[in-house]
Formats: sequence, structure tokens, C-alpha cells
Amino acid sequence: MENIKNLAKKLDQELLKDILLIDDAMKFLKKIERESFVKLTQKGNLPRKFCREFAAEAFTKDEDIALLKKEPIMGEEDCKYILLLNNLTGASGFTKKIHGKRFLTKKGQKVLTSNDRYQVFKEMFQTYILKLNWSYFDIFPECLSFRTNIEGTLLLLYQFGDEFKNVQFHLDRYIEICPECKNDFSDTPYMSRDKMLNLTYINRVLFNFLRLFGLVEFENCEKELSDILIKRTILFENFIVSPI
Repeated sequence: MENIKNLAKKLDQELLKDILLIDDAMKFLKKIERESFVKLTQKGNLPRKFCREFAAEAFTKDEDIALLKKEPIMGEEDCKYILLLNNLTGASGFTKKIHGKRFLTKKGQKVLTSNDRYQVFKEMFQTYILKLNWSYFDIFPECLSFRTNIEGTLLLLYQFGDEFKNVQFHLDRYIEICPECKNDFSDTPYMSRDKMLNLTYINRVLFNFLRLFGLVEFENCEKELSDILIKRTILFENFIVSPI
């Protein structure tokens, strides 16, 4: 799978000012910079002390995505968001692991010095698509086609996302252009194949990924699945020059 093409070469920094993912990634890199390096556990994970300190320093009470954690935090796996930040920044080349320690790279130092939020955003967007195992961060089964055919999702939002539409509308259109995604799901004693596919796509692709990057917004999230609406954001319109 190749990088997503036709992304904006430059972007107005004002469009990125409310993206919490960028704020938290920069805070994560700055904390590693202050400490010179982070000594990892025997399993190669971030230590408890680092995770607790970062959560206390970085997360606000109303930052709902940061609340995806157990209390008390005993390690990075108790907070999926810290786990995600560690994986994203590392796979994007902003940090590296050497001899059981995690260091800031020259690339990471450069974005901190220049405060280049767009480079951090763009690099992590490509990394999320190309290198991350999406199923590791949720409870749903693996479906590689959602990730490898992300252009299909972006194309649908590019074509139909100018106004709020039901998430089911986008899912139905996606299945039409990528019917092979059905092959990754099957009926279980607890849930039908179609319902599992629906929940996985809406949560993993639309909510956990595109919402995380500020590219879509939702309405009626507290209601039934059939009532949830989605549209693209101004950031999407400036960042995704063309989805294909």
C-alpha cells in the first residue's frame, strides 16, 4: 500500500489549532525531550511512571478520547490513547527505540524546534493508514480492506460529505465499491455479520480514525446507530485535495 496522494503541501495552521491529537503528540515528544530518553520495561513498553505523569500533564477532564484508560494506570496498555501516541510517533520517525530506551530522533527534534504542527499531522495521518494495526486499538475483528481501501471512504466523503448524512449511507456506498470487506466478517451467536461489519466500520474508520484527525464531525452520537449523522470538516476540504 502506498501513501495517500494529493494531500495539501501546506495548510493554514489555524485549521489545526483544535486538533487534540497534534497537541498531545507534541506534548508526548516534549516530555521525551525533557527526560533525554525513556527507559522501557522488559517488554519494551513505556514505564508506569512516565504514563501516569503524561496523563496528569497532558489530559484535560473534558478530553473524552483521553479517558479511554483504566484507573490507576499501571502501564501504557492501560491507556489505549497513550499506546496509540507511542506507536504513532515512533512509526512516524519522531522517536526511536535503542537498547531498551526510547529517544527523540533528529526528525522529532526538528518538528519541536519549528513547531511544525502540519508535518506532525500529515506524517501521523500517513502512518496511521500504512503502518498501524487498527484492530489492536478496539474490540472488533481485523478487516484489512477498511485500511487498504481507505481511499474509498475518503472519496465518498469528498463526494457526499458536504452536508450531514446518516452513517449508514456512507457504509452502504462503501460496500458497493468494496464488497470484499464482507469476507472478513461472519455471524456469531451474539451478533449478525452485517451488524458486526456496521459497528466495526463506523467505530474504527469513521469515529476512531477520521474523527481523531478532525476530518469528520458527527451529530446524534448519543442516539441509535441509525440516527447518527456525519459530514466532512473544513480541515478535510483543505487537507484532502483529491482522494484518488
